Amino acid sequence: MNFNNIDSSIRAEGAEVWVRGLLMVRFGIITSIASRNMPGYDIIAHSPNGEKNCKISVKYRRAENADGFIIKSDIHYDIFVGVWGCNGKVSGRDFYYGEDCATPRVFIMEKKSVDAHLKRKAPMSSINEVTILQLKTIKAQIPEAEDNWRCILNCLQVSDPESVR
Repeated sequence: MNFNNIDSSIRAEGAEVWVRGLLMVRFGIITSIASRNMPGYDIIAHSPNGEKNCKISVKYRRAENADGFIIKSDIHYDIFVGVWGCNGKVSGRDFYYGEDCATPRVFIMEKKSVDAHLKRKAPMSSINEVTILQLKTIKAQIPEAEDNWRCILNCLQVSDPESVR
């Protein structure tokens, strides 16, 4: 049994729950879990009037100094949410940033912005080419993505988050 894979799965699912909870508590946005058979997105956010849905892909990386997220460019989602933890292990080295980093950093952007910043990597197999969204790219080229919850509200066409409470 590989405990690293179990730990990663637990933390990834925790990131999805955290994003759903934040949308519901902070903004009053109703969310639901996408079917595990739906490749590309994890959460569906619903507009208050029920007329608009937003498909959200949530990715989690344990260590902030990790390369980034492996993303397939041919999957469908509307919004990408990248959640970076504040500690972890990369290349066998432990990283812990202390209590000042109790809340993970979150980066939110539209799919078209993600697609524009993907870096190609060598194929993992003969079938799939791997692309990665790097944290250093987001920090340098898309700094407005950090804590950009407005991106999800715009997708749902919610102009005033106070109106949904």
